[in-house]
Amino acid sequence: LVGEVIKDETNWSCTTCKACEEACPLFIDFVDRFVKMRRYMVLEQSRFPDELIGIFKHLENNGNPWGISHEDRELWSEGLNVPRIRDAEGEVEYLYFVGCAGA
Repeated sequence: LVGEVIKDETNWSCTTCKACEEACPLFIDFVDRFVKMRRYMVLEQSRFPDELIGIFKHLENNGNPWGISHEDRELWSEGLNVPRIRDAEGEVEYLYFVGCAGA
């Protein structure tokens, strides 16, 4: 299907908003299928838009899509008085995940 019936551009242009699923009278899970097709294209065929090359390199080298080094991931919190779990004494009740850039 990928590249023949469904063009690569169509697959990558899906924003995964699920509007098509809401409108579909047959309740077809389009988004899951698009994601599976993308995964196959990337992992099995190494086919993806050129715009993703930088993101993939950042993920591989730094563990986040922005290329923020491990040492700089806490810079966003400077001056905000955000407690850090490693500074906590004893157990903590809540942990807030700030996303891949700050994690």
